[in-house]
Amino acid sequence: MKRLLQLLTLSLTACATETLPHWSSPDLPPLPTEGPLESHPRLQAQKEAWRARKSEIPQAISLADPKLTVGVLPAEIETAKGPMRAKWGLSQSLPPWGSREAAAKRLGHLADADQATFRALFLDLQRDLVLAEADYALLFRTLSFLEAHQILLQQWEEVARKSWSTGKGKHADVLQSQIELAKIELRIDRLQAKKASQSAHIHHLRTGEAGQSAPLLKEEDVASLPVSLPSLVDFQSPLASMDWLEVLESQSPHVQKQYQTVLAEEAGIEWAESNNGLSLSLAVEHSVIQDGADALAVGIGINLPIHTEANEASVLRAKSKAAEARHVWRNLLSEKMDVLQQNLFLAEDALRTFSLYSKGLLLKSQEAIEVTQRAYQTDAASFFDLLQVQRTLLRHELATATAIHAFVRAKAQLRQITGTGLNER
Repeated sequence: MKRLLQLLTLSLTACATETLPHWSSPDLPPLPTEGPLESHPRLQAQKEAWRARKSEIPQAISLADPKLTVGVLPAEIETAKGPMRAKWGLSQSLPPWGSREAAAKRLGHLADADQATFRALFLDLQRDLVLAEADYALLFRTLSFLEAHQILLQQWEEVARKSWSTGKGKHADVLQSQIELAKIELRIDRLQAKKASQSAHIHHLRTGEAGQSAPLLKEEDVASLPVSLPSLVDFQSPLASMDWLEVLESQSPHVQKQYQTVLAEEAGIEWAESNNGLSLSLAVEHSVIQDGADALAVGIGINLPIHTEANEASVLRAKSKAAEARHVWRNLLSEKMDVLQQNLFLAEDALRTFSLYSKGLLLKSQEAIEVTQRAYQTDAASFFDLLQVQRTLLRHELATATAIHAFVRAKAQLRQITGTGLNER
């Protein structure tokens, strides 16, 4: 039996030698060591999917397991060397030349696609969390502005009521102040109710857990909106010389995922062409003879395909899948470029709006309040005039906060599209 295994090993070495690439997928990119997404279940599931795909590669490279057959004859069979009592056989099938290399290459690209999927998923979750926290921060700012607005309207109602009771004012002014106050109170109630659902949404994004028992977050529990923004020139200058198509191709995990899929399907063409039905099989048989003169036979089988239509159809299907994958990749690049340009415009528009309010309208509104206060002290302006300029200042401050919020959202979208968010918190 030992001699049988030695012969089979030598024969396999001679017949099945094939240069195979040593493919090893790089490790997954490190996530932030601390952060809400570190142990997100969707990321963990995708990580396991990548590991499972990577573990398939050695199986594709290896030969199929050899087959061992043992036969004990109920009655001796007379042979030229004497009566035969039993037979031992060992056989090994050899796949078509190049098929194992093509299969391993295809699985390698699919593993790279799974890795890119992991990175893309992290970027998607990071973007969604930034957007949700920015919305929550704007909600708090809006509530503070509305509550300040509410105080002004309450003062207006009080002044209008006193003026009407003394015969100096109109009843219509009282009614108008009450209507405006009711509108503000309704908006405040709606935003207060929205805080619970927004808190639950942020909790779900951070942990992957859904449910109504999520804690109500405070303003300091989420990333706050910045107080100021860069100038439009400072934002545009580092972007002016960028080749956005090259950035997407080299950095965007979403694009890289589809490109690795293209390479995998092209490797599938190689596998289909190599798997043409022409294969070898090697068998060694040891016959046990009664007198001790055992017989040993080595056979090589060649499988020659007669009908090639099935293989030709397989090659055509593989080429069709590769062409479709490349078409999807090109469309994805075009779509990402469109979304990138849209968010660049939104970011630049938010910076223009912020500059308009922070450097112009806010200053003028504050100046208008000072002028109206002096006029009110000399009875040259009414309390209603003072109230209106104060309400205008609040609206301009809210518009400034909204512009900051729009910039943060556009920047988060740009980080997700270009893949730069992997290195930022």
